[in-house]
Amino acid sequence: MGNEHPYGTPGDLTLIVRIDPGENRRWESNRLIQMVHVPYTTLLLGGETTMITPTGRKIRLTIDPGSLPGDRRRIPGEGIGGSPFDIELALAEPGPISDEITDALNHLKDLGL
Repeated sequence: MGNEHPYGTPGDLTLIVRIDPGENRRWESNRLIQMVHVPYTTLLLGGETTMITPTGRKIRLTIDPGSLPGDRRRIPGEGIGGSPFDIELALAEPGPISDEITDALNHLKDLGL
């Protein structure tokens, strides 16, 4: 299916599919994986976060207490062409830390966290 060659058979047609890395998505072993940035407190205590899937749907993702960065979930039918879609949890970078947050963190440090 590639270009004609004047002295031989046509070549191969090569298609390259690119995923926008700005969406925190990557291919890994024929699976589409999206990193979801979650605050440390949500990883420790559990909670919910929202995200947009490759199909364009906004979904609410439940984070189990005690989750760790790198933990993965598989969501069936939300990948490209209805395939499964993998989500990998990542630690969100904290914003500016106020004096109140610093005091709370120092208190947690004193408690052994």
